[in-house]
Amino acid sequence: MSLPAEDFNYLVVSDLHLSEAERNPAGRFFHFDEDFADFLRHYRLSYVGGRRWRLIIDGDFIEFFQVTEPPEPGERLLRGVTLTASDLRFFPGTEWEKSVWKLDRVLRSHPQLLLALARFLLAGNEIYILRGNHDVEMFWPQVQDHFRLVLAQHHPADTTYMDMKAAVQARLHFRPWFFLEKDLLYVEHGCQYDPFRTNEHNLHPVVPDKPSQIHLPLSAFSMRYFAARMAVVDPAAIENVNSIPRYLGRLPYAPECPHCRAVTSQSATHRLADRVCAVLAATPVRTCARCGWAGRMRWRLAHEPSHGTRPR
Repeated sequence: MSLPAEDFNYLVVSDLHLSEAERNPAGRFFHFDEDFADFLRHYRLSYVGGRRWRLIIDGDFIEFFQVTEPPEPGERLLRGVTLTASDLRFFPGTEWEKSVWKLDRVLRSHPQLLLALARFLLAGNEIYILRGNHDVEMFWPQVQDHFRLVLAQHHPADTTYMDMKAAVQARLHFRPWFFLEKDLLYVEHGCQYDPFRTNEHNLHPVVPDKPSQIHLPLSAFSMRYFAARMAVVDPAAIENVNSIPRYLGRLPYAPECPHCRAVTSQSATHRLADRVCAVLAATPVRTCARCGWAGRMRWRLAHEPSHGTRPR
């Protein structure tokens, strides 16, 4: 049970978009773990008027629409779960088991941030997590329980797991839509007022004739099938593209060697003919300057300069 509002001051943050760690860290939506940990530490040690803090995370805390690597065979959290061709090509869907797997993959990429959240709770502060359009899968009780579990596992060295678990149970709260403290504060993510990001069933966001799946807004499909494949280009702004043809027209392409995965030394091009080749996903026969392999190469987005070396 929550304590009275007058016992707290309030912090509101939004849109952290925590995503899994990638081999190319520049492609991550959020990689400011140390900064956020410093933010929490500052307020954990700085009370105003003797009151503790309520941290409200106002939606899009977890990026469920940006998973770059498919599940490995025998994934513990996906045992007994059937993965479709779409699940393997893009990323697992919205059934609760698959959502738990995605959450686990994201959270375990951010141990420093989780430790900071754990210390914040142990100091007597509270955390409220609201859903946004990118983390509507937090609706599942199993996903919320897994979040609590992983957070408790990241307890400080001077605190036992059981003490951390008790603090999480007592002071971490999930809200289905908004946070309201009467005559003081109202907070919501706001995606319900954008037709591109709204959900028809926000309080119970499941597909009516398939309740094992989340009913997603239109923006989720643009992320899954388009933006998530190109997020290395501009991860922070990819969802705000207002003209897909115009956006594609600005993207550079370059051939990539299938043998050593190096972008060839040929410069990326904007020529129409080469864009047609990019659509056809193959080039004329070329020789890789790095490994000497010769043959047809697929076109890849040149999200970094082409130097004939393998992207890291």
